[in-house]
Amino acid sequence: MASHSHPLSTYTYYKNLIDAYLRNRLQGEQELLRPMRYTSLAPSKRLRPVLVCLSAQTVGGCGDSVVQSACGVELLHVASLILDDLPCMDDALTRRWQTASHLVFGESTVILTSLSFISECFSLITENSASLRLTAEVTRKTIQRATHALRETIDGQVADLALTRSTSFDSVERCYRQKSGALLAFSIGLGARLSGASERAIAELEECGYEFGEAFQMHDDLLDYRASDETGKEQRHREKLTYCSLFGIRATEARAQTLLTSAIRRLDSFGENPLSPLLADLIGQWTSATPARSFSGSPTGSL
Repeated sequence: MASHSHPLSTYTYYKNLIDAYLRNRLQGEQELLRPMRYTSLAPSKRLRPVLVCLSAQTVGGCGDSVVQSACGVELLHVASLILDDLPCMDDALTRRWQTASHLVFGESTVILTSLSFISECFSLITENSASLRLTAEVTRKTIQRATHALRETIDGQVADLALTRSTSFDSVERCYRQKSGALLAFSIGLGARLSGASERAIAELEECGYEFGEAFQMHDDLLDYRASDETGKEQRHREKLTYCSLFGIRATEARAQTLLTSAIRRLDSFGENPLSPLLADLIGQWTSATPARSFSGSPTGSL
């Protein structure tokens, strides 16, 4: 079991557990397993699943005991990435420093792959809940919260596709909160929920996740707008409508910093915890003049 005395070792410990579990879970020769492995086992920080484990630790639980659910969250995230990359969405050429999956396996196959990932997510969370001997009510709330996170992510993508030059400040923020914040909020609350935390503690952790996710999307906008190659995606066109293109670089930087400050402060009530140093490290990388390397050793732009 990991100690959170050193954020690097703790992050690496959980990332390695998650990588190993996913490799084992996705073994086999069934037709869809190859495209499932292609994207899910590609280089990644595993931020969302690691947050699940760290949030369990934050409320006094065991991070190792929620690895199954953490992997479920990662697969749900990967499903969203595959769909986001499709020609009818962002029309991406690359993802996680390799060719986008629809260009390798075809659009119909990767759509079915995404559906398989979503199904697997719910299976993993249900299996984990059973192994933890959670009550039927806690399991019901956990699955209900997962479906809400998925719904928010979909709503955020719909809003993103509908952005126009006349879109209001509040509408862009709501879009980012849903599209990028929903799964981060679910992740950072899930480990705590599975570990028996109070609804108040879970709500505070989830709001931290929403703010952190919204700020990350703004940071991603800044990288794209400056034609950075840090993200593991092709350089995007500047005409893409984002917070940065609509309101400018300075406004984006200022709003992101406000959100990050608020997110960190929400963790103060938990005392010494493994989440605070992790988020502080990521924030330090984002605000550094020179692109830094993350805990996992991959560039900072892709979470």
